[in-house]
Amino acid sequence: MAGQAEVDEIYLGLDKRGVHYVLPAQAKGGSDRIGIVQIEQDFAICAAKFPALICRSIAAHSPD
Repeated sequence: MAGQAEVDEIYLGLDKRGVHYVLPAQAKGGSDRIGIVQIEQDFAICAAKFPALICRSIAAHSPD
């Protein structure tokens, strides 16, 4: 992956079966929109930095 990408927060998780997850989070408010490019970048970052973990992207929007 070349260039820069921004992830608001990254969480790591473990379920009761022992499966490991990485959860990148994007958050927007007001008239800002969450774009598909941001979500795709989250998956790319996870694949590069945490290749053994399952990625589950989270996006949240607050209307203000």
